Amino acid sequence: VAGLVPLRARGDGLLPVPGWRDEYEWTGFIPFEALPREYNPEAGLIVTANNRLVGDDYPYHITHEWAPDYRLDRITALLATKGPISLEDSRIVQLDVRSELAAALVPHILHAAGTVGAHAVRTPGMEAALEELRRWDFEMTANTVAGTIVHVFYNQLLAHVLADELGADDLDLYRGDSRSHL
Repeated sequence: VAGLVPLRARGDGLLPVPGWRDEYEWTGFIPFEALPREYNPEAGLIVTANNRLVGDDYPYHITHEWAPDYRLDRITALLATKGPISLEDSRIVQLDVRSELAAALVPHILHAAGTVGAHAVRTPGMEAALEELRRWDFEMTANTVAGTIVHVFYNQLLAHVLADELGADDLDLYRGDSRSHL
């Protein structure tokens, strides 16, 4: 980690606080020597993609918002078999749009769709959506229909999983529907 990560007297930066009160002031920064680091790793490369950098035993708070390891795993896979990494290798990583989350999720969607009882109504639109998923290469290009299907499915899945924990108002906030809170 390069940069200054604040230490807070109170709070952790997740929610707004009354910044005019001294009890919420920054008290300093994580000491440079204590910042997460890796030097000359055995694998021969260092890969980060907003993923969790520290374990539960790390004594300082960095963030609540760690990304899952899907992108980290993809970058590692793209570079793991390389010797010295070239400019072209870097270009390939930067322009890569394959979604490992989608690659993990789509087989489960297709399996669930295939195990739906005979009493379920399958519309032509549902069949077309499933066919898009079956043919998809998991590339999240600008015009991918399957990518849109997976994105909507994933957001709906999370909303349904979280609904009983959040309640209606907070679920609306999660979905980005702030109209009910104006």
